[in-house]
Amino acid sequence: MCCNRFSTEEPGEPVVAKPSRSSRPPPHDGALLAAQKRAFDLASESLRLERINYATGASGVLNVLDAQRQFERASLGYAQGQGQLYLDTLQLIVAMGGGGWDAGRPVGRNDRADP
Repeated sequence: MCCNRFSTEEPGEPVVAKPSRSSRPPPHDGALLAAQKRAFDLASESLRLERINYATGASGVLNVLDAQRQFERASLGYAQGQGQLYLDTLQLIVAMGGGGWDAGRPVGRNDRADP
């Protein structure tokens, strides 16, 4: 019997990580962005309602500040989600061999005619 009374392994057996029953693949960027958008929308509505409550005297300024903090976090999360989606899309295009649209054009050249 092993020195740990809760262990099910025999002494000398390697410890192997067991898969979790709830292990799911990570969601795609589109799903994460949709969740961030929903959080942003809910935080925006919550802030709007808290401002109304504060204006009518139904709640204090701390509730408004808390709703504003939540709104700012949701706003930041949504912006980061959008940025990650754009970055991943760009990386996919480059990985597929794209991105060389202007390979023959010198850097800094302008196609517009000079006045």
